[in-house]
Amino acid sequence: MARLPNPLQINFGHGDILVSSFRDNEGAGIVIWPATKRHNIGDEGPQPNNPHNPKKGEIYLYFTNKESLQVVREALDEAESFLKS
Repeated sequence: MARLPNPLQINFGHGDILVSSFRDNEGAGIVIWPATKRHNIGDEGPQPNNPHNPKKGEIYLYFTNKESLQVVREALDEAESFLKS
């Protein structure tokens, strides 16, 4: 069973976080990391050099099948619906 070492919260919507997608031969995912300077919301960050070797401060969500990705997508869709209300 996977255990996260600490509670983690990432606050989006202030131009402080970059998000980018990546893929390899076995799966795909996204990397989330702090921006070095404020940016426009919606700007995509640069592609990570090595998606399997996160650096300090980077967070990787890696999916090896569409079903696992769908679980996260549905949670994000639900969160989006809360913001629209």
